[in-house]
Amino acid sequence: MEWLSRAELLSEIARRDEMIEQLQEEVNVLRRSELDEEEEEKRHRKGRNGREGTEKQGQGLGEGQGNGQGHGEGHGHWEGQGHRKQQGDEQFMTNFRPIGQRQMFPSFDDFTHTRKIAVSAESGQHQQQNEQQRQSEKDKTKDKRTVDTIRSAILSNEFLRQLEKEEIGQMIERMRPVHMEEGTQIVRQGELSSELFVLEAGRVQVTKDRRFIRIMEGPCVFGELAILYHCERTATVIALSHCRLWVLHRTEFHMVMVLNAKSQQEQNFSRLKNCRQLSDLLGEDQIHALAAQVREEFWQFRTKVEQTQIRGRIYVLISGRIIIRRRPSNNSPPELTVLSVGDAIGIDRLIHANGNGQSEISSLFTYSAPFSSDCHYFVDSVEGCTLLAMLAEQVAAKLPQSLCHSHFLHSLKLEHHQGEHPGPHLQQSSSSSSLTDENANDAMGTRPNYEGAAEGQGKDGQITENECAEANERDTAMLGNLELAELKTVSTLGVGGFGRVNLVKHIDTERVYALKVLNKRHVKEMNQVEHVLNERSILLSCHCDFIVRLHKTFRDSERLYMLMEYCPGGEVWTMLRNWGRFDEATARFYCAAALEAFDYLHRRMIIYRDLKPENMLLDIDGNPKLVDFGFAKKLPTEGSRAWTFCGTAEYVAPEVILNKGQDSAVDLWSLGIFMFELLSGSPPFASTDPMHTYNAILRGVQLLAWPRYMGDNARNLICKFCRRDPTQRLGYGRIEDVRQDIWFKNFDFASFRNHSMRPPIRPKVRSLTDTQNFDRYPSTDNFACGSDESGWDDDF
Repeated sequence: MEWLSRAELLSEIARRDEMIEQLQEEVNVLRRSELDEEEEEKRHRKGRNGREGTEKQGQGLGEGQGNGQGHGEGHGHWEGQGHRKQQGDEQFMTNFRPIGQRQMFPSFDDFTHTRKIAVSAESGQHQQQNEQQRQSEKDKTKDKRTVDTIRSAILSNEFLRQLEKEEIGQMIERMRPVHMEEGTQIVRQGELSSELFVLEAGRVQVTKDRRFIRIMEGPCVFGELAILYHCERTATVIALSHCRLWVLHRTEFHMVMVLNAKSQQEQNFSRLKNCRQLSDLLGEDQIHALAAQVREEFWQFRTKVEQTQIRGRIYVLISGRIIIRRRPSNNSPPELTVLSVGDAIGIDRLIHANGNGQSEISSLFTYSAPFSSDCHYFVDSVEGCTLLAMLAEQVAAKLPQSLCHSHFLHSLKLEHHQGEHPGPHLQQSSSSSSLTDENANDAMGTRPNYEGAAEGQGKDGQITENECAEANERDTAMLGNLELAELKTVSTLGVGGFGRVNLVKHIDTERVYALKVLNKRHVKEMNQVEHVLNERSILLSCHCDFIVRLHKTFRDSERLYMLMEYCPGGEVWTMLRNWGRFDEATARFYCAAALEAFDYLHRRMIIYRDLKPENMLLDIDGNPKLVDFGFAKKLPTEGSRAWTFCGTAEYVAPEVILNKGQDSAVDLWSLGIFMFELLSGSPPFASTDPMHTYNAILRGVQLLAWPRYMGDNARNLICKFCRRDPTQRLGYGRIEDVRQDIWFKNFDFASFRNHSMRPPIRPKVRSLTDTQNFDRYPSTDNFACGSDESGWDDDF
């Protein structure tokens, strides 16, 4: 008892020390937040003026100021795809600390620009094995008291309590019991992990780097980060008494979330199919795709909804009863209509016969515009009513092409509600469609790539565009027969988790490329085969000026090789680090590049899933290109989703954290975070503890304390991108809505696409073998060697 009392005393001392540190941090943050805006701008201008006026000289950053392309561990264009090893707490910078329920924005001078670490769960190929192991475990029965104890522990966890009631119940069902005796090490710091623990009874001690942190008593949860992705434990947990624990493996958690999401989609499909108005117009495939895009709404008893409040939306009633009251234009009594389960609000007559005997769209609204406040909906059910909500344009986009010639499709315009913060309303959207390269109108320019230009110099020592264009044309005929032995390594551009990237030169022509080299054995051991194959197939199919080009791939018994376009300008992240933060014009230029790349990808049902400044490179003229497609995925059908947890902690969307499935909406969320980081110098959500980052993301952007120098239009656009509901994000299914936002007013997208718009920053490049914008790396590495002839890479 003496020893336990001492431990409790140490725990209380540590708790109070932590409280004092937190209070001191809060005081410091508050002081920083009170800095005068004029002084902050003065410091910012001083920092920029100290860079020798690089923007005025049109040469971007001076010699020696570049910092590579994200080739450090776990990052960038050239880093090994798929799994990025978690580097520990030191890799996550803290720029927001919780104060009550708000987050304060510190001064720019306090930022430490640190590369962000991307992470990924292993692909689903091993789930079957784990499912068989799960089914062979017998002792999973729990009495009601145990279930209630586990549930109370889960609901006390900030992350897990975000899950649905049904999901929590299924998690509890799948948990298996574990008993640990006093002194047993339950979790060891640094070990790779895949299990969450619920301590039902007992006491445990938590230490980090052999330093005492705290004592925990059951019921409580620890290790929840491990059920999201493959990572190292950040602390050691030792049993101080006999402990009864319940364990959940990551594949079990993943299976619960996937099955629940798919079950919900199937349920929505059945509900929509039972709506006669929809089933008369759409086939099963279209209804199934629509089922993935709807959201559930609840209207309470006696709720009165005006017609103008639901403009541009369609609802299908799935429970309860609604009375429609419409007052005619004359003085006759009001007209009443009763809607029951299966009826739709917002659909009157989608089609009618025109004079030529053909069908066309007539109206998508129960009462056509102008919308009158004399028409409203009244909830008549005491228990309220539940509805499935969807955007009118989502339905219109799925109608047969023969019905889509009406001018009505062009009249579906919704207000953008300037000045808004995220709310319950929906934005205009349309379903994405898959287009082939042969018939798609990409609206992209035809500017040539510059990776194959011969060495030469133009005015002021810069390589000219014409020289690059001529060399690029010569590349087309040469690459088909190029062999790996014909390439000579010039230098190392970066080293990543699976290999390295070298700057290589073709021996005969002296044209230069970037050659990504991956270790096959390591890729397979980390279960990232699917990510590697996805990157190859997607990049080879992409021909977009805002995406880096992959020319050719090679393989041998030990390695994979990807011959890629060389972008000598370095990362946008490097420029951002040196400039501190960008003005709105500069940030707008790079956001437009991401937007155009997303438009190209989403039209082909490809989601990117790893936008950040580290993954945007600059070509020789300073034009940006997206790189590192290790997390990109082509969705098989409209309405389908991806499920693997992957991305960068500060950038992942709420549905990724909660395992709700991913579609193009995750890229729109990341675009909002990207925009925030460019304008402020740091992402809005960051912490030394990744779980704190994820919890802050789940709380949403509503709790952010915005920097005062960020304009209202920029804030509003970020809020529109970062809505909790994926279907409400601006641009979901219709990128054009983003281009029409007021923040992009007067931005000439046509000039931007054909590269006649001058980039805000032009990097200094003395020759095409110049690597001054990259960090220095040794020419040798310590990657594990060994052949892998299993055949998974036969297509390389």
